[in-house]
Formats: sequence, C-alpha cells, structure tokens
Amino acid sequence: AHIFDILFVDNSPRSYYASDLSGHMQRDIGVNR
Repeated sequence: AHIFDILFVDNSPRSYYASDLSGHMQRDIGVNR
C-alpha cells in the first residue's frame, strides 16, 4: 500500500486515489466471486 501511495499521491489527490482504489477493489472482488 505504501508503494502505491508514493506512486499515485504525486499524480492525484490522496482522497481521489483512495476512492478510486476502493472502487476497483470492489469491482475485482465482485468479478472474482
């Protein structure tokens, strides 16, 4: 998680990254199940 924070925080706001990440994670979980 820390590695991704370093990579993405510079390019986009932390709140946006967190929201986007949670959305992708939920989609991945839904697709896998």
